[in-house]
Amino acid sequence: MRRRNSIVFGLVECEDEYVQQLSILVTCYLRPFRMAASSKKPIVSHEDVNSIFLNAEAVLFLHQVFVQGLRNKMENWPTLQLGKDIHVFFL
Repeated sequence: MRRRNSIVFGLVECEDEYVQQLSILVTCYLRPFRMAASSKKPIVSHEDVNSIFLNAEAVLFLHQVFVQGLRNKMENWPTLQLGKDIHVFFL
């Protein structure tokens, strides 16, 4: 039981870190490059921005939803059922 809890808490921590890193990618790089591509003298094209940051915002959103779902399950379900819930979440 303790090991299972440790694994789940580790998963949540990793997802939190991944979401933070994706957030930095989107806010500090994708959006500024997208704005630069719309300027009068673009340093990069919209096609290049789309190619470099392919689906970054969608991936960020999906992982935000996933980590929030994990947190909700951790708060609202008994420990024994959490492992099954995570498995069902992926199906």
